Amino acid sequence: MSDYGSAWRILRLTSLTDQIFIKAQRIRSLQTKKENKIDEGQESEFIGIINYSVMALIQIEKIVNKYIDSISLLGSSMGGFLGTYLVEKYSIKGAFVNPAVNPSRGLSNYIGQNRNYLSDETWVFKKHHISEYKEVTCKKIMKHGQYLILLETGDEVLNYKDAVQFYNGASIIIVQGGEHRFVSYEKYLPKIYDFLFS
Repeated sequence: MSDYGSAWRILRLTSLTDQIFIKAQRIRSLQTKKENKIDEGQESEFIGIINYSVMALIQIEKIVNKYIDSISLLGSSMGGFLGTYLVEKYSIKGAFVNPAVNPSRGLSNYIGQNRNYLSDETWVFKKHHISEYKEVTCKKIMKHGQYLILLETGDEVLNYKDAVQFYNGASIIIVQGGEHRFVSYEKYLPKIYDFLFS
């Protein structure tokens, strides 16, 4: 986080989640465009999501420490990844939808100078950025009973089998078809509610 100075420490959690959402929308836009007018890449957006996610995790931990007795988590994709870290650390319940398991894989391809596709500004992605991110990557889960994992086999972003293997021993629901945004969400809301609040 050293590249961000101390400014990130005062960002509100809502500001961080807004930034993650904006980056995710930008990636989706780049993926669905037939033709790009400028040299646009998704890599810097993915790296931005990682950085903002780590910042958000630090802010979330402050909240968890304060209200640990009344907290349970619901997250999707990167939210599931970060939530897993918190479940393992604080033994709270987490329901995660199409969670990312190890999003830092492949980031070493981007070490070095990169260019922002909007501003043309250059920035450097360093090896220590990956190390910082790996610090919150769980090698395996130990709190199996604290998880409800919901997966759709049609997830076009993440291979659902990675989550099946990683969360082995936890309560896992696998829905055939669907996509990364988990189109079956409404159907499973009562089950999620019962798990988190019972």
